[in-house]
Amino acid sequence: MKKNNTAWLICAAGMLAMLCNMGLSSNILAVYLPFIEETGISGAQGSAIVSVRCISSFVSMFLVAEFYKKISLRRGIALSALIGCAGYLVFAAGGSIFVYYVGAVLFGISYGFGTMIPVSILITRWFEQDKGTALGICSAGTGAATIIFSPIITANTQANGLRSTYFIMAGFVFLCAVILYIIIRDRPEDIGKLPYGEKAAAAADEKETESENFNVPIVTWFAMLFMLFLAGGAGQAASAHVSIAVKTAGYTATQAGLAVSIYGIALILGKLLMGRVADVIGAKNSSLLFMIVFCAGCLIPLLFNGTSGIIYVMFALILGLGCPFFTVGVTLWASDLAPKRDYEKTIRYFQILYAAGGIVFTAIPGRIADITHEYISTYLMLLIMILICMFLLIIFYRKRKTLYK
Repeated sequence: MKKNNTAWLICAAGMLAMLCNMGLSSNILAVYLPFIEETGISGAQGSAIVSVRCISSFVSMFLVAEFYKKISLRRGIALSALIGCAGYLVFAAGGSIFVYYVGAVLFGISYGFGTMIPVSILITRWFEQDKGTALGICSAGTGAATIIFSPIITANTQANGLRSTYFIMAGFVFLCAVILYIIIRDRPEDIGKLPYGEKAAAAADEKETESENFNVPIVTWFAMLFMLFLAGGAGQAASAHVSIAVKTAGYTATQAGLAVSIYGIALILGKLLMGRVADVIGAKNSSLLFMIVFCAGCLIPLLFNGTSGIIYVMFALILGLGCPFFTVGVTLWASDLAPKRDYEKTIRYFQILYAAGGIVFTAIPGRIADITHEYISTYLMLLIMILICMFLLIIFYRKRKTLYK
């Protein structure tokens, strides 16, 4: 099998899709909220905009299979970006909270149809070798969007207002959609190429035979989904509460903001690093390694004292480096633990449960804090959740060989 360097161009397109359909149509919403509230939208209504986006993306994930039965990955990913562009145009219309809700629904559809599910399928088709590295690069697009565009959005909004920013972002996302449509091809065979990487024919035939005879008992299947639910909940809850955990511990708002920036940079580096490490030591071992790092990050809040800068910096840095297991890892688990013929269905279910965990567990830390007035208990809870995930992951990989019948 010859190396196909065009695959890396497809990988770059996957990163752009994540930057556009997830980073700019989802994660970046938090940057707009303070400015949106200045237009007369209440804090509760502003938070509801994010909630509507989350619900919309979650529902979209149930429909993504039917969506891609009717349309190619190339067209679907580009169309998802156009839907995100439409969300910005709706936001620009402004005027009422209802209009913002409509825009949030469009952003959710862009997220659900155009991010990790189709991008994972695309990378799996184009890469036989260095698949983890490619997935790490793609997933890093979401963090890059936050780091690059947050200061641009803030500066332009302060200078020219929200509507100007919405139109600029709509134009950029539209350009992304055009680029994605030009670059992406569903399969390397579409342009007369083979997937990237070298594999002995005998090994490839063995894997294919293995995949066709793969049989997962229903109890094991539901246990896998439970693990994804816990992993998604822990990872997303940890990410969402970095700032408030630092601030509640007695640090200043500036220090809390710095912690978020450090976390974001560490998360990007962690995604790139985990992908490469997975290609060297395997998905299971790399996932366990990064889960251990995550657990170490969850323990650091025990040392919070409101004065020592090194403690909150280490908290954000270590937690960010550990968190990639719940993005890069999820896709690699689906590749390892599912039969090849069922990969697309499996990655969809895994992403749905990952998203469901986020919806449930991102709401819990605030309720715990209302009782305890701190977030140390939250991170200890997340640590326990990931320890359970590690235990289940080890069992699944040990049973993996016995599941080939």
